[in-house]
Amino acid sequence: MAENWGGFVLAKRGLLERLRADLRRRPKGLIGVGTVTDPYQPLEAKLNLTGQALRLIEAYGFKASIQTKSPLVLRDGETIVRAGFDVGVTVTTLDEGVASLLEPGAPPPKARIKALEKLSRLGVETWLFYGPIIPGVNDDPETVSVVVGAAASAGCSLLFYDLLNLK
Repeated sequence: MAENWGGFVLAKRGLLERLRADLRRRPKGLIGVGTVTDPYQPLEAKLNLTGQALRLIEAYGFKASIQTKSPLVLRDGETIVRAGFDVGVTVTTLDEGVASLLEPGAPPPKARIKALEKLSRLGVETWLFYGPIIPGVNDDPETVSVVVGAAASAGCSLLFYDLLNLK
């Protein structure tokens, strides 16, 4: 399996049952969705585990902050709006060529920005995560200006960034 790292996705067995059990016994609060891995990977289009999980989170009175690289998040727009969840999208650059090298297999960055625009128009609080910012790759003033401008034009209320940190 180690040789194929990044080339496969496994759905978590019993995810919804475990989530339901956790939601029953935890105090209400904010749940970060997509903090470790993208909740809207291609397999999600078929399985709809994230969509079901968001409806459970809503039903138990929790809030959610969703981070993704995928416009598939729009599929769950009705739940997101109704529940008052916020959505952030990760972008490293709007240059499709550079993005395809940095994020192979990820949806095009312009499609992600369009998803933010649509969610913002629906009244969803949206934000952009710009990162990692890599010296000499996506840290020049023009690239930064384009990414920040796209976030503002899409209606994002917040922008987070992260510099590449090689230790």
